[in-house]
Amino acid sequence: MDNRLDPLSNQAFNLILKAAQMGWSPLDLLHILGKEAHGIIYRAAIHVPARISSSHLRREWLHFDPPARLRARKQSLAKCVRLLSCLPAMKDTAILGEAFATDDNSRSGMGSRARVQEKIRRLLDKAESTTFEHEAAALVERAQLLQQRHRLHDLSMADRIPTADGTGEHPDLVRSLRIHLHPPYIKHQLGLLSAIAQANGCSCVLVHPAGVACILGEMADAKYTSSLFESLNRQCDFFMRQGPSAEDASTRGQCASYRRSFRSSYAARIAHLLTDANSRGATVT
Repeated sequence: MDNRLDPLSNQAFNLILKAAQMGWSPLDLLHILGKEAHGIIYRAAIHVPARISSSHLRREWLHFDPPARLRARKQSLAKCVRLLSCLPAMKDTAILGEAFATDDNSRSGMGSRARVQEKIRRLLDKAESTTFEHEAAALVERAQLLQQRHRLHDLSMADRIPTADGTGEHPDLVRSLRIHLHPPYIKHQLGLLSAIAQANGCSCVLVHPAGVACILGEMADAKYTSSLFESLNRQCDFFMRQGPSAEDASTRGQCASYRRSFRSSYAARIAHLLTDANSRGATVT
């Protein structure tokens, strides 16, 4: 308890400490509670690190940036208390680990991976810069093809590296990477994220309806899934708002239904595109 705070603030303060112990990061809480909660989360952050075991989460709490203003309105605090009281325990805390800082060191050919990542980044930047959806799709397909070929190369190299016990069996490398989906259309964004994750050896789970999701997979694959989703989600939003179909929907007052339909079909098209790219990547040595 912080004696400088009023009773409602103290209640929110203590619930934030409890949420941290249950595996929630400050950015997770800020995403769920909104910007007005930034101050109370920041005030609680200094009391959190010794209470949690995850080194990654400890760093997030220790380096949480201060807000523009500390105080929040009473109604905002009441909302925070209500939301914080319903938070479940995060079940991925144990596999966040140090993989965020060291995943690139777990594979051979670090220089090669950095070059591939740079090529992929440039392809996705070009995809976001074009106003033609077919051109963007072609660039995304090239990025996925490049990622798949390098991923298969990494996996083949990993099979040749003996383990410490000489068995040749490698430990489970599954890690969790958290990602925040912003409203509206959170479920539709989750559909796109799931399609991307499945095509890249990962899975995803929505852990809070406000848009906190986890990508589960080998860390390099999870990071690629996250970056590809961020790019494709922006591309989807752009193309959704362009063209005669969008104008017609606006004229008829059917924007919401049109956009839901567009997002669903976009996710299906991306799933097909990534699957095709993976098939091509698997047949080329």
